[in-house]
Order: sequence, then structure tokens, then C-alpha cells
Amino acid sequence: MTEEESHPESSTERRIMTIKSTIQNIWKSNYIEPLHKLVDITNHLVTHTYFFIKYIFLQEMKNTNEAFDMNAYVNKKFFVEVFLSLIERQVRDGAKTGKSRLGNDVLLFRALINAHKDSYFRLAKYTPPKLTNAQQIALYECEKIHTAYINNIRKHFGNRLRMFLNFCCKIKQRSADIRTRMTKARYSEANIRDVIYRTVTQPSNAIKDQASQKLVPSDSSLSSEHLGQVESFLAMYPAEYNFQKSSIYYDLKANPQSHFKAFYKLTELCQLNNLKNFHCFPLRTSFVPAYMTLDAKIANYHILKNKSMKEDKMTIWGLVCDLQNKAMKDQGTLKFHGTIETDGIAASVLKQNFPTSRKRPGGGEGGSGGEDEDQPQYVESLTMAQHQEIQGRCVLIDPNRRDLLFCMKESSTISRKQLYRHTQVCRNKQLRHFKKLQKKLKPESVRLAELALSETKSSSVDSVAFVNYVTIRAEHEDILYEYYGNETADFTQDFDWDIKHEFNIRNQKNLYWGHFFIAQYKGLFPENCIDTLDDRTNLQLQINYLEVMLSQSHVKKRISQDILDRLSLFASETFIWSQRNHTQEDLKEKLNETEELVNSELKLLNLLPFRKMRFSLKVYSKQNDANLVRSLRSKFGADCVLILGNWSAPTTKFHEPIRNKGLIKMLQKNGFTLFLIDEFKTSSVCPDCEGGLQKFKTIPNPRPYQREKMPKVTCNGLLKCKNHSTPKLWNRDVAAVGKNVSIHFLFILEQMTTEQKGQSTSNIRSGHELNQEKLEVYLLKHVEGFKSPLNISQFQFGQSNPTYLLKDGNQQQYVLRKKPPGALLSSTAHAVEREYRIIHALGTKTDVPVPKVYVLCEDIEVIGTPFYVMEFLAGRIYEDCRMLSIPFEERKQLWFSAIETLAKLHRVDFKAIGLETYGRHSGFYDRQMKSLGKVSQAQAITKDENGNTVGPIPRLDEMFAWFRKNQVKDQATIVHGDFKIDNMIFHPTEPRVIGVLDWELSTIGHPLSDLSNLLQPFYVPASDDASFGMLGFKNSKEPLPVPEANELIQHYCTTLGQPYPIDRWMFAVSFSFFRLAVILQGIAARVARKQASSAQARSYADRFRPVAKMGLDIIDDHPGSKL
Repeated sequence: MTEEESHPESSTERRIMTIKSTIQNIWKSNYIEPLHKLVDITNHLVTHTYFFIKYIFLQEMKNTNEAFDMNAYVNKKFFVEVFLSLIERQVRDGAKTGKSRLGNDVLLFRALINAHKDSYFRLAKYTPPKLTNAQQIALYECEKIHTAYINNIRKHFGNRLRMFLNFCCKIKQRSADIRTRMTKARYSEANIRDVIYRTVTQPSNAIKDQASQKLVPSDSSLSSEHLGQVESFLAMYPAEYNFQKSSIYYDLKANPQSHFKAFYKLTELCQLNNLKNFHCFPLRTSFVPAYMTLDAKIANYHILKNKSMKEDKMTIWGLVCDLQNKAMKDQGTLKFHGTIETDGIAASVLKQNFPTSRKRPGGGEGGSGGEDEDQPQYVESLTMAQHQEIQGRCVLIDPNRRDLLFCMKESSTISRKQLYRHTQVCRNKQLRHFKKLQKKLKPESVRLAELALSETKSSSVDSVAFVNYVTIRAEHEDILYEYYGNETADFTQDFDWDIKHEFNIRNQKNLYWGHFFIAQYKGLFPENCIDTLDDRTNLQLQINYLEVMLSQSHVKKRISQDILDRLSLFASETFIWSQRNHTQEDLKEKLNETEELVNSELKLLNLLPFRKMRFSLKVYSKQNDANLVRSLRSKFGADCVLILGNWSAPTTKFHEPIRNKGLIKMLQKNGFTLFLIDEFKTSSVCPDCEGGLQKFKTIPNPRPYQREKMPKVTCNGLLKCKNHSTPKLWNRDVAAVGKNVSIHFLFILEQMTTEQKGQSTSNIRSGHELNQEKLEVYLLKHVEGFKSPLNISQFQFGQSNPTYLLKDGNQQQYVLRKKPPGALLSSTAHAVEREYRIIHALGTKTDVPVPKVYVLCEDIEVIGTPFYVMEFLAGRIYEDCRMLSIPFEERKQLWFSAIETLAKLHRVDFKAIGLETYGRHSGFYDRQMKSLGKVSQAQAITKDENGNTVGPIPRLDEMFAWFRKNQVKDQATIVHGDFKIDNMIFHPTEPRVIGVLDWELSTIGHPLSDLSNLLQPFYVPASDDASFGMLGFKNSKEPLPVPEANELIQHYCTTLGQPYPIDRWMFAVSFSFFRLAVILQGIAARVARKQASSAQARSYADRFRPVAKMGLDIIDDHPGSKL
């Protein structure tokens, strides 16, 4: 059985695939024994390499009074020398001849190792094995050891340093004292929190900031003892060493090599203060053999036992493996190039589409690569077009522990629930079965050995304590190695089990010997009836079961031929004996003899195949993932889009880790579109009213070991909303996902209400400042003709993407458009890259008038976010579509130019200009109806502080029914998304459009959505009431200041060469009013929640019903299908 994983290795489409198989499946039988011996020896060496490295470091730190330069020795080259020192070999270092070819660093390493070698060998009772030509094995395994050191310090150093500094500042103790005093004095909770923040949290944060900058804290709240400990920690760094960006946490990620000595000191201080134990030196404490790396050179020297490399690598592999096996064959361009990872039982065959090389694909020596290119976007970074594309298909997922995944589709309602829980019960139960077997079948000698080891701490950095651990481990490691490595080990130990096994049949067909499965068996007795049988029949039945057992191939592999022959002979003789007449006592005695013999001879079958179980668990894990994928598609549709909460807790005590990166990669690999959502405190806020949720129910403590101290605890899974007079209860998972749904729709509304107006500029607003020096350097390099100095101002009107006017030394003007300031959760937030893409495509490959774009910068080091620079178009922007400041004839020409520009856009073959993936090609209005309908329902139930709801859009169901009946025929073109007069720049003197702006909502959709948006004022009733705030020409008593709507529509059709009038045109107009009503209803919802408080927002909030009525008036005037 195989299991595959693939991932890109670099931007040049390099791929590596791992095929999971078994050694028995791919390895030639006559070479399996040498492989087992090599795996056992290598694992023994690697384990002692870890321990010997730590032993050397602890002894040197002790002997040199911490003057030892540990950082210089945490490298692969030193680890290789430690590994090789553990092997019995002849060392040729030139010491006798004085002509050494070794480098000074290697000589230094060997001198240090030799100084501690004898003492470690005595403590660990270690005998060096013979292993010639071990250099290649050492290189592979020591690379893994070095990676373990780097990963360990990067993962734990920062958190442990904060833990230590928090302890020094006594944050918990001081906060508890303040809370106790102020609670007795009857201060409010708000006052207590404020005092704790000012007197404890703020000073403590200042201390931690100083320590992170390598400064000794000056705060008097630190005791002299703790101040001395902080100073001793900082003294581990050389005086001349400075942290990058003045931060120990940043420097740790950039230069982990420089922090190992400080990490040792931090561990020592934490253990001195009885803080949480952790490993600063990685160790391999497991006795189950781990994977080792094999290549052709290792296979040649250690499997084939050749003394030189006479054959090419694939010939060598052909001698030890079956290269025609499915796991080894080429798969397209992916080929086996000669690397296998194995633990002697399972194997991972590496296939790749590029030749093997010692250099990494990225060209570097080591270290971690850049950010994961497959990391999904955050949903708030999507443009309106992207939101429209996925609406109606989104499934919000809350990762958890009890319910591993709680899933709810965005269209789920109380009456039509669309939920799915992927829980522990959904997963394969094999893991729990293995754990139970291991507990039941563990020999007493193994239990005692593990108990002795558990009384010492391998994580200690006290040299005496660590020596004690090594000594105790040495006393017990033989029995533990043989027990956990029993599949390949040569037995010298006698494992005694107190339990006696009997044959039994389960589920009417499965024959077991104790817990050991034998075969599917259909015999005389479908259930266990041994107690009701006479002794003769019982004996014959036991012999029958024994013969079946001895005939099974998997049993023959686990026992020797001698045992097999003895039991077979005994079974035949006993069966013949049972045919004769015997007394009941003789039969019972023979039956007891049979049971004792079987238990004695077959006791090794009680040894669990730990490596085979590990391989099986990997396969079962993949099966569980496949079940999850099938369930998601079955429940929510094959095209569902997953929006996953971004919270994970990988190392929480008493809980299994919450899957995050692995789950994301698995879902992406299976073809799901996946986005992340920031779920910070989402389960603490009511999805209905935005009020706080609180725990209220007391239950018996579910953890037995804590019941003595805390017999009752507050239930974490059931919450109550604070705002409802009649308690409204929420399941925590439902609340979290429900809040995620509302956040998702809030992002959509924010995209819908994006506006961009005017060309007037002002000084840069607070919080929107740019790094002018870096920007100027970048523009000089990347924008042809740009001259310094640079002057920057900001356009006055607010945009979701801040926009700036740049002026260079030649007074040449440019426009810079960037993502908003602040800690963005995604590199693609607000999609300036998408804007650049469509403007560049249209500007270089079509006649649609757009500004010229000069450069797209995705390097956040320049001004903090990605940005692009385009030309500044000097021209006219009319916020009032009547254009009353110019003559009517010019207005008409400007309107006609706008229509012609729109027709040019809709005529573009988006596939031909590289925008085929810019949006979905069908179902535009269907998606709009689903998404906007859901948004409107969510907004309608929003309540203000007085409990009044915003209310629904009038006659919404009737409107939807009419839309479905009268919908226009589906089309797909590029649509602007917000095409109107004030988003166009007209020539300063000529009546023509020279640029279309604000492409943030652009997508692939129906062209009538743009045309109806442009002509919407013609269908708004004319009004003298300025307070209404919407310009309209319908039923105006005055002559129109602009051309008639029909004249403009006819000009559009003529320009495009399509029939006039447009079929079902009024559908598009009515739908445009519905869309606008939903936008205004959203503003009303934010006003109700006090998320928008300006007078302008309140005036907009009152308009959604009148706007909806405009759409309904069209429906009332056109009840049939003739539109």
C-alpha cells in the first residue's frame, strides 16, 4: 500500500514526491538482514550522538565557568566528528607523521571530543560498533541533528524568554495582590483592570522591551536577585554583538546560531526558579528505531558489502531493490534518483523531476526558506469581484479540539441547517487500539525500566543530573532497545509476561490468540462456547486453532523454524492422542499442557510491531483525510470554498494539537479553494447582537486528577449572551462560526461601499506616512526618467487603498496606490496587485483608456506594503454627472465618450489579454442574488441600543421571484464594477475620456451591470428635496441637462454592433437598485451597531427603503416578461 505526497520545491517547477511503501515490498529478500543491522546500528549511533553532544556542552560550560564558546560548535561539521568518534575505526589525522591534511577546525573539534570521550563511554556503558565507510551516513544524519537544533531554538527560545521575564517581574503575583485588595474595597472590574495595566503590565512590558534590546532593565520593581539573573543571561552575548533591528526576537529568527549559549543559560535559570522544563539540547529519547537516509553509496558499502564503487548508482539499487516494483517505477517526469528513507520496516521512496545535487534547490547552504508560497490568503484581502465569485459557496470552519472541525455553510439557516462536525468519532480508531494493546501487553521488565527512567529528567542542564540520567538509561537501554526494536533486533533478553492467552473467535469469524489476530475463521462454533464443551472436544478444538495459526504466513515470519516444527509435531501427536480413550483428569492435564506450551513457545508474538504500527498509523491518517474530503464535498458540494479560522494551539497541555498547516496543505492538495479568517475572540461575541458571551453553567470537573482541588468548574462549551433579557444560549463552536460568517459579509459590504473621488490633494494624513527616503531610492532605480528630489502629497478623498500624488525633481507627476497601513494579515490585502494586473493588461493590449502603469513593488521593506506607480492624468473629474459648468453640447459628447469607453471595455476578449483567470465566466447575476440576499438578511436583524432592528428590504421575496423569472441571458465580459461619471478622467479641453479609475471591483461578469450602474440616475425620480441626496432625472419637469437614456443605450448598442433595444433591460436597472439598497442597508446596520456615526452615514442609512422602492416600482410597471 502506498501513500503519496508532493510539493513544489522552487519557482522553477521542481517537484519531489514521496511514495510510502514497505521494505518487504521493494527490497530483495537476501539483503533484508543487512539492512536491518544497518538501521539498528545507525539508530544507536544517532541516539548516542545526541547524548554525547549534550554531555560535551554541559561539561565544558561547567569546567570553563561558562566561558566556552558553545555557538561555534553547534554546526554540522562538529556533529559529524562526534558521530564518527562513536565508531570503532582507524583515525588518520597525521599526528604521527606531522603531515595532517585536516583543517584546524576539525583538529580542534577532535581534541574537544577526545577530552570527554572516555568518561562518556564509561557512563553510558558504550561499546563502539564497527562501521566502515560511515562518512556518508554521518553527513545525512548529522544534517538532521543540526536541523533539530535550529528548529528547537527558533520554536522555543522566544516563548521561554517571555516566561522567564514574566516570572522576574512577578506579574501574576502582583496582579493577584492588587485584585484582592481592590475587590475587598469594592472597586469595579474596570478600575481593577486599569490599575493592573498601569502598575504591573506597562512597567513589565518596558522591562521586557529593554531586555530584548540587550539593555539591563532599570525598573526598581525587579528584585536584586532577578536583576542579577537577567544580567547573567545578557552576559552570554559578546559585548560587541548587537541584535538585528534592536530585537532579540528578530535576531533569533535571522541568526539562530548566535543564541545557543544564551538558550542554555535561559534553561538553567528557568530550572533554578522551578519554571516549566524544556529541552535546550534536542535528544532522541525514543527506543523505536527512526528513519535513516540511504543512497547508492551507503547501499554499496553497507548492504552489498563492496569495498569500492564499481557500478553506477542505479545498477547498485537494482541489485538490492526491485526497480520494477510500482513504488520504484517512474511516474511521468518524476523518477527515482537514488534516495530512500527507511526504518527497516517501512520505506519512503523519493522521486523528483530534477537530478540530485548537494546544493539545495534555492542555491543556498541551509536554513529555512522564504515564506510558504502556498499559504492561503486572508478573506479580508479579497476584492469585491473575488467575493462575488465565491459567494454562495463558502463554508466557514472553526478548528477545535473536541470537535476537530466545526463547519457551517454561509447559506445555513435555522430551518435549513448546513452543518458538519468532523470529530474524534469520525476518525479511524486504530490509534486508540494500538495504545490499549501496548498498555496490556507490556512486559513487567519493560515497565520497571521505563519507571526508572521516568524518575530522572533528560531535559536538565545540570551536569550532575544529566550524568545520572545517562547512567540510569545505560542500565536499562538493552531491554528497551530489544523490546521496541523487536522487529529487527537479535534477542538476548527474556521477556516475561504474567498474562496467559487463549484462542477465541470474535465477530463470528475472526480468530484471535489473546489480542493477536490470526485469521478469518469459519469453524464449528460461531461464538465462544468453550465453557459448554467437554474436555475432549475442547482439546481438539484448541489443536485445530493452533494448526490454523501455524499455517498463517504472518505468524511464520514472527517465529523461528524450530518453534514452528516443535509446535506442529506436538499438534499432530496431541490430536492422535485425543482420539483414544482417556480419563477426564488426563484430558484436563493435556489441555493445560497445551495452553502452557503455546503460551511459552509463542510469547514473542506478544511483542508489538512498533514500526509497522507507525507505518499503519500514517496510512490510517491518510484514510481519515480522504474521509474528511469526501464528507466536505458530499455535504457542501464539489465547488465549495473553505474559509478556515487561523487559530491553532500546537502545544497545549492535556490536549492534542489543533491541525493548521498540515490541514491547510492537505485540503489544498485535494483541490479545495481555501482562505483564512482572523477568528480572534470570535467565540466571545454574539453573532446576533455583537454583545459579549459569558460562561455561566457549573459542572463536575471532567478531569479526575483535579477534582480534589476543584470539584466544580465552569462549562466552556455553553455560553450566554449578556445583552438579552431572556437568556440566549450559544454553543461555543456555533458562535465562533456564526461570527466568522458575519465578519465575512462585513468584508463584502466594505468592498461594496468603496468610493474614490476627485484630484485635489493635501498633506499626508496621520498614520499614512511613507518612508520617503526608501521610496525615492526605489523610484530612481525602477521608474525610467525619475529624478530626485521627491515630493509627496495625498489625495483628499478617502479610499480603501491610500493614493498619493508624487512629484519628482523635473515636476513630473505620478500616482502611487498602496495597501492601507497597519498590520495586514495577508500580503495581498486590498489587492493592489490585482488592480495593477488589469490596468497593465488593458493599457498594453487594448484601446481602453487607462493610466500607464510604471512598476508594481511587492517588497514591503520599501514603504511597508506593496504598491504600484502609474502616470498622473491631468484632466477633469465630474462628481456631478449633470456637468452644469459646461455647455449642453459638450456634456452630450462627454456622455457619448463615456458610453464608447464602456463599449470598448465590453468588447475586449479577456482571454486574449491574459485575464482568463480574472473571474468566473458564468452565473454572474445568480451569484449576485445569492450573496446580496444573504447579506441583506444578516443586516435586517441588526439591533440598535434600544433593541430596534434595521428591518428588511421591502417585498424582498417578491423581488427575487421577479428577478428569477425575468433574468437576462448570461454573458461574460470584463466589468468595471463601479462604472460611473466620477470614476472617469476627461481630457482638459476635449470631450473624451482619457482614463478610467478605480478598478478595485472589476471582474468577469455581465456587461449590463456596468451600463445600468452608469445610467441609474435616469431611473431615479427627480426631486426638489435636497435632503434625499440622490440625483435623479425621471419624470423631471425641467429639460434634461444630459442626453436621454434611450439615446445613450442606442449609442452603446451601435458601438458594440448589437440589437437595440436591449432585451430585458429593465431587469438590469431594477437589480442595480436592489444592489444599492443592500449597500445602504449595510450602512444602516453599522450605524445601529455604532460602527458608523457621522451625519453623512446616518443620512445614507435612511435611504435603503426608498431606493428599494425604486426597484419595486420597475417591477410593478413591468409585471410580465416584456422588458
